[in-house]
Amino acid sequence: METENSLEIQRHLQDMQDRDHLNILSISHYVFGAIMVAMIGLGYLTNKFVQNQIGSHFAPSTSASGGVAGGLTDLLGGIAQRGSQFDELTEAAEGTSLEGLLGDSGIGSLFENEELAEVLDIIDLDQSKVEEVAEQLQTQTSLTDLLGTLEASEETGSSNGAKTGSVAKKNQGFLGMNTVAGKLKVLSVLIKILIVLHVLGAILTLLCGWLIKKRKGRKLTLFTAYMNLMAIPFGTILSIFALNVLGRDSVKKLYDAA
Repeated sequence: METENSLEIQRHLQDMQDRDHLNILSISHYVFGAIMVAMIGLGYLTNKFVQNQIGSHFAPSTSASGGVAGGLTDLLGGIAQRGSQFDELTEAAEGTSLEGLLGDSGIGSLFENEELAEVLDIIDLDQSKVEEVAEQLQTQTSLTDLLGTLEASEETGSSNGAKTGSVAKKNQGFLGMNTVAGKLKVLSVLIKILIVLHVLGAILTLLCGWLIKKRKGRKLTLFTAYMNLMAIPFGTILSIFALNVLGRDSVKKLYDAA
């Protein structure tokens, strides 16, 4: 008789302990579910920051060397244009005497009081002016050659750049792992995967908290406990506690009786 009473007392105490542990387990699931919701919000903000960083790395920028080369090209182009105009004037003046040019243009009337021959002698004797013009023409020719060389190098560089770009594109792979933007893309994808997993885990955890209170869905709660083992450290502690409580035979009877 005493043995039966002691066994009944033990069963009653075990039942009370199981109910208390199930209530604690239910509340713990609610708390951990709220923590997972907060982590989802943090992950969303982190992913948004990473997306902004990716956008900043793809922002257009002007190359300093390109600006210098472009400015030099424009300068040399202007010089070449003026040189071509000078050449046209020179070709038009070939075979025409200076006296005829001055007479046709009416400039000769300015020298009514002077002998035209003397003026022409003065012009012919001004060798320094002639040498200065020759030096300018030589400089212009050198700059024109430089312009041609620069344009040729730009064409070669663009073709080589296209080849290099295609090779680099192949080497970078699917997400461009060799670039900062590529690494940020990989990080963004990983964050999105973690957000999806946390959303699923939060839904299951909160649902299991309600099921434990109702003494239902024991197998689903066990599955969620195994899944939350990876959520170190809080999920691991909660899962070990849940597996310990739900694995008892007395708890199984409580679920069967519900």
